[in-house]
Amino acid sequence: QKAERTAMETDAQREERLAELRQQKAERTAMETDAQREERLAELRQQKAERTAMETDAQREERLAGLRQQKAERTAMETDAQREERLAGHRQQEAERRATETDAQREERRSGDRTRAEKRRASETEEQRRARVEAEQIRRRGVSAGRPERIIRPEAPAHNCGPMDRACDQCGALLWCSETRNFCCAKGKVKLPSRTVPQVLADLYLGRHRLSAEFLTNIRSYNSALHLTSLGAKLRLVPGWCPSFIISGQLHHNTAPLFAEDSAEPHGWQVYFNDRELESRQSLSQKVKPELLELLQTLLHECNGY
Repeated sequence: QKAERTAMETDAQREERLAELRQQKAERTAMETDAQREERLAELRQQKAERTAMETDAQREERLAGLRQQKAERTAMETDAQREERLAGHRQQEAERRATETDAQREERRSGDRTRAEKRRASETEEQRRARVEAEQIRRRGVSAGRPERIIRPEAPAHNCGPMDRACDQCGALLWCSETRNFCCAKGKVKLPSRTVPQVLADLYLGRHRLSAEFLTNIRSYNSALHLTSLGAKLRLVPGWCPSFIISGQLHHNTAPLFAEDSAEPHGWQVYFNDRELESRQSLSQKVKPELLELLQTLLHECNGY
């Protein structure tokens, strides 16, 4: 009889019946004790677990698709305040879960996150990949897509050091208002030798030399070709797109012997102690031009005391 009445009711009657049921349920919930509430929630969890365990793959996919659709609709309709409140609640819950998890649980969570990320990236299209990379860049800059710029970290209060309008009586260095008079040269006790920039180097930097464009474009390559030491590090590679250079271990410089073996190619400061100095430097990079490299090398021989 109940099924027949339900089938014959109009939309208005159905809505009235459901509203009455919701009202009765709310009243029962409001009157229950803590023990009754916990018992009801435990029973609901048990029923949900039983239904989930018995559903087929198609039913599970249908249920998850429905949940995703409902979540998307709620998210689309919420206000900015509701969205911020929801995200704050999620962050709080996530922080509480991570604070209480064991080392094994933490490793299991991270392993699961990596596996899900790898699956998503393996199945994404080129358009989805570009969108993901762009979204990651936006998040790293602290900008919310489609909204005004928002800094993720709290903004530090601004500090004004004032103008550098005071000069040291001894060395003439400009000082901030909070710096003492003897901060720069200890009242004239520290005297630095006067250095002037070589004219050729100044012309290269300021665009007055015919090779300035080449020098400024590949300046790092020329610097690497003229270095005395080389950087060494034990690298720890992180899967996925990683814009940072992560050094795991101690940072050090490789200082090779003064003379390279007969069969070895000179590197580092060894290029200063062989008859093929320019050729050795030229082999360190494919971007440097012999003419400009020779000019800089001659400049170093004339001006660099070391």
